Amino acid sequence: MATVLSLARLEDLAADIESFDLLATGFDVRDEGWIQAIANEGDTSASESVTLKITGTSQDDLATKVQSLDDIIKKANWRKDFSERYDVWLRAKLGNETNSRQAMVIQARRSPGVQILNPVTGRNFIAKEYQLGIERTPWWEDPYPYPSTTALTAINNIGGKATLAETIRGDVNARLVKMVVTPVGAAAYNQLWIGFKSARFGNPANFVSVWPLHLGTTVLDGITDTSSAADASAFDGTKLTCTFATVPTLRSRVLIKVTDVTANIADQRGTYAVLMRAKMTASSVARARIHYGYGGPIGIFNPAYRSRQVISGADWLYYDMGDVSIPSSEVLSTYSLSNSAIVVEAERISGSGSLDMDCLVMIPVDDSAIKLSLPTGVTLDSTNILNIFQKPDERIDSFSDIGGLVSYPVDPRSRNWSLPANDGSPVLVFAAQGVTVQTKSHTADIAYQYIPRWATLRGSET
Repeated sequence: MATVLSLARLEDLAADIESFDLLATGFDVRDEGWIQAIANEGDTSASESVTLKITGTSQDDLATKVQSLDDIIKKANWRKDFSERYDVWLRAKLGNETNSRQAMVIQARRSPGVQILNPVTGRNFIAKEYQLGIERTPWWEDPYPYPSTTALTAINNIGGKATLAETIRGDVNARLVKMVVTPVGAAAYNQLWIGFKSARFGNPANFVSVWPLHLGTTVLDGITDTSSAADASAFDGTKLTCTFATVPTLRSRVLIKVTDVTANIADQRGTYAVLMRAKMTASSVARARIHYGYGGPIGIFNPAYRSRQVISGADWLYYDMGDVSIPSSEVLSTYSLSNSAIVVEAERISGSGSLDMDCLVMIPVDDSAIKLSLPTGVTLDSTNILNIFQKPDERIDSFSDIGGLVSYPVDPRSRNWSLPANDGSPVLVFAAQGVTVQTKSHTADIAYQYIPRWATLRGSET
């Protein structure tokens, strides 16, 4: 198998329109002329140089070869113009490496100087020590359009889970080239959360993404204002109601532990964006916040607090309560996980009504997550789909469109948006906010395309 070191020009996910072979006749990569850069987590690019000896059959032939290299360098730098469709990629493969790999060139630089042998006598036609400087994306990708679109259907919008069918290859997270979210039936959304749970902290199949609050302890500090009640619109048919009858000021209303929601406590490790599904009665307004740490019958030891959120309106909605870590510090797992707990505190700030609390939705953010907010007045429904694109340089573009005719920009807030790769099948976790009410039966279809990536070498991996 031949060694590959070339510069290919193409549109993302399309075939080459031209390429330049850095190992072609007349081009010689000198010994140690290319020391491949190796990126680390958090790097946004990798910089390296390729040192060439360029040999022509005449001075004019030498000029032609140098000009062809200069031309592809020029085209690589055209990517600074957003109107440019094509990028230049550095493509490589060792002699006995089964598959090739490529990384997009962010910027290319010509050699600041080059030794032209015997320019006066003209007896040689050699450009010696020509250095090509390259800044590229940090990870290597598969060179060709990778898989067909994969579809996940009817994912519930209250912490719905879907296990990906593929084993995600590569030694760094895969690039999520495109994801399309389509609400099903009458579902209509204006905010969405998507996270991935991998095998990094345990078996993702055992991960519990929804914590019904009525499973927790409601009598805290002797206050009995909170109790459970049947409600068909709640996640599992039961809600908590806090009347504020005896203490309307900010106090702990419910403590829920990992062991209240699952026996698979070892598989709940991780960091989560916590959404609380809640509503008010009458025209009252409340504030709520969470704190977390190690729980007991009377509260949390050494808690970590999150900001208060204003809760109003008589319809179920999500409230973003902040991040929680399980466990909250490094102690023996047999203690920390079984006693990890979240407390919801609440206070009534106007009116005389009650606070209804349904559940906490745990969006995993360790591996990859994204929050998407549509512009005011724009609704995501079955005719208005959401597109999320990830560029080779990690840039994320997102917009909704009606039949491909009208587009609206969508605000994406990413946390390492990508597809976890650990030779396993990660679990996607989904939540979506209704425009006026969060309805528990609503679902969405999600389709995605991805490209696996590698840090150093690809080898035979597909």
